[in-house]
Amino acid sequence: AQEKGYGWFFSGLSDLFATDDLTLINFEGTLTEETEKKEKKFNFKGPEEYTDILTLGSVEAVTVANNHTLDYGAQGREDTIANLEGAGIVVSGNGKLGVFEKNGVKVGMTGYCFPYTDGKKDITKDVKALREMGCQIVIASFHWGSEYREDFTGEQRTIGRAAIKAGADIVVGHHPHIVQGIERYEDSYILYSVGNLVFGGNVDPSDRDAYAALLQALPSTGEFDEMFEINEPGILYRPWFTTAAGIYLSTVNEMLLQSDEENLYLMPAFPMTEKPVSFRLAAKGGAIVEATIKGDKVESLQVTMRDGVPAHSYTVYLRGKKLDTVKAQ
Repeated sequence: AQEKGYGWFFSGLSDLFATDDLTLINFEGTLTEETEKKEKKFNFKGPEEYTDILTLGSVEAVTVANNHTLDYGAQGREDTIANLEGAGIVVSGNGKLGVFEKNGVKVGMTGYCFPYTDGKKDITKDVKALREMGCQIVIASFHWGSEYREDFTGEQRTIGRAAIKAGADIVVGHHPHIVQGIERYEDSYILYSVGNLVFGGNVDPSDRDAYAALLQALPSTGEFDEMFEINEPGILYRPWFTTAAGIYLSTVNEMLLQSDEENLYLMPAFPMTEKPVSFRLAAKGGAIVEATIKGDKVESLQVTMRDGVPAHSYTVYLRGKKLDTVKAQ
């Protein structure tokens, strides 16, 4: 931090975090001047100014539901929440519900930490409360599992599935410090462990793998793709699922084509990179789109119509940006 500044920590993900609407992370530590600490092997704390690491990294929300939030007792936790919220960051976890709103869409966040009674956790009341606040999307975060265990536990699966049944739109897990699996469950996803991202608790971890999950949402209007291919001909995906509030969501490396009679909307769920990505999408309205995009530009685009469907022109949008009018063949 002294050599490279607070903006360095998340700089490798700036293209992703700075261009999304909401970045949610697990904040595993405290921001406090409290000196009385719990007797444990590791106690994490930093000064209030460390909130700059988050704001400069385009982090808008954190969960504090983890086993280090109380490293410096109740006062340390209160200081941490006050400092985070003072920096404009939405805080959730351990009984505190967070709500982030942008462009008329409210995202609700709730979080929990072990130990879990009898290996279970019912989050129904919290999900209901967030829905009553007007949240169209609910993200449930769980601090769970066993450190450095590559496979998730039965307790994680039980709790994660119960959270989806309770109405959470997606479940995000952390604590094992390494990447664990992703489960598709009831048209939603459970991310069992995303691994470490910016982590000072171990200067030389043996496993440095981690991932950031990119989630897209849009109002449920228009018609949606039935299938598509990305760089792998013949491999079809059905990536999008619908939340209880009628919001369509997707996760990492997925793609959506939304169409109506006059417009085609290309909405990748992967970050803008200099590596070209080619895909073929089939919309319900009859249009078949083949394209290659690189960053925020379309390098090639061809629209054809299924047999028997009259050809006409479409206005094409990429990530909401209007491109050209294309005549379908």
